[in-house]
Amino acid sequence: MEPTVIAADLGRDYGTHTVLRGVNLSVPKGSVCALLGRNGVGKTTLLKLLSSLIQPTHGTCTILGDSAWPRTAITLAKTGVVIDGFEPPLVARVKHLLELGAAASPSFDRKRADELLKSREINPAKLWTELSKGQKRWCLLVTALCRKCDVLLLDEPADGLDPQSRVDLYQMVRREANETGLTALIATHIISDIERVADRLAILHEKSILLESDLDTLRDELWVITCDTAPAAADLPVSIEVLHQTTGTPTEIWIRQHESCDVPSLSGEIERRKPTVEELFRALTGKPSTEAAPEPTPAPVGS
Repeated sequence: MEPTVIAADLGRDYGTHTVLRGVNLSVPKGSVCALLGRNGVGKTTLLKLLSSLIQPTHGTCTILGDSAWPRTAITLAKTGVVIDGFEPPLVARVKHLLELGAAASPSFDRKRADELLKSREINPAKLWTELSKGQKRWCLLVTALCRKCDVLLLDEPADGLDPQSRVDLYQMVRREANETGLTALIATHIISDIERVADRLAILHEKSILLESDLDTLRDELWVITCDTAPAAADLPVSIEVLHQTTGTPTEIWIRQHESCDVPSLSGEIERRKPTVEELFRALTGKPSTEAAPEPTPAPVGS
């Protein structure tokens, strides 16, 4: 299926500091893609580039075939964005947020928005400053979903939401993708929530996309094999891609088997198993630091 969201050799610098470089990403129409990455790795910067909030330093990105910089008003109306850190003026009320959503998209479903707010006991007349963190996040998500967009770009959308709200959120996104062909790219580091509804994933690590795949295909092809000694690369079949390998004895080898056949036995093999996506994510990105570095404050748009 033709991609809806594309990044090609995309990069962003802030002065001498490089946040992203050589990012390649392709999200097909109707997909829910989980953009996984540890805190501070550049997920927010990537979504800002895709949503045309900041200008790429290198490379290109497109949404619905339209270049992200500059982007046409037509494409902007078809794109819903929730970026972490958004705060409206102190005098703003929830209803003002809904009015902005309606102004941005002629297909905005105000009735549905009111119902979704009511389900969390949020009064549209309430001041934004009176809302909890979870209520603010729910209001932003409702505004984006009710615009009936073709593309959703969500930055840590479950942050601050209670467990039931997280489930409801992701189920709504999945339902929209199934029924309307919505394409969603959801940045998160909480895999357990998104894995139930995502059909695709991309892992962002060390400034670029480390792995991108259809989830079902990845689960079928992925194995962890424990060996008493690490096999030489020349001893592995060409159909096997080594994703990660531990040091020491015994050693764990994370592989993808790209052919529809049994994984051959490896020299010194002790056991093999099917890992979870979360295990893969942790293996590929390493242990988290005690405190993640924040992403840089962006320069003014157009700088």
